[in-house]
Amino acid sequence: MDTHDSVSIMFQLKKVMKLMHKRHVNNLDVGKLSHSQWLIVRNLMEKEKRTIGELSNALMVTNATISGHINKLVKKSIVKRIRSEDDRRIVYVEIEKDFAEKLKGEHHEMRRSFDDLFSDLTKEQQKKILEGLTILEEVLVGGKDDEVN
Repeated sequence: MDTHDSVSIMFQLKKVMKLMHKRHVNNLDVGKLSHSQWLIVRNLMEKEKRTIGELSNALMVTNATISGHINKLVKKSIVKRIRSEDDRRIVYVEIEKDFAEKLKGEHHEMRRSFDDLFSDLTKEQQKKILEGLTILEEVLVGGKDDEVN
């Protein structure tokens, strides 16, 4: 594969990810969230609370970048900061309960929207997409046990 093909794959993947994000966030009545803010929220949905350092490691960005996004999410009442009771120097970030309930309520609607989107595809088209994504996942993982669930 030449460099041009690799770059084309990368740009196509980026375009698809942005479109999926846009469709996903637009189907949720959560206001405007940037892609990075949504990644933080998704990460916090997987694990109840995390430190800034844990989030920055998981998303591969600096602590300062995460802190800036967290500040904006706090202002929108999407997340909150909580000091550890054991060590007051440690600050955790977690999703606000009201926002978490809102997400749960809208999850079904979002899933229905994606079901509608993919319902126009033939079984063969769906199979090709899954095969392509599986190949991409295998390439990205490189045969190692660092899969993303």
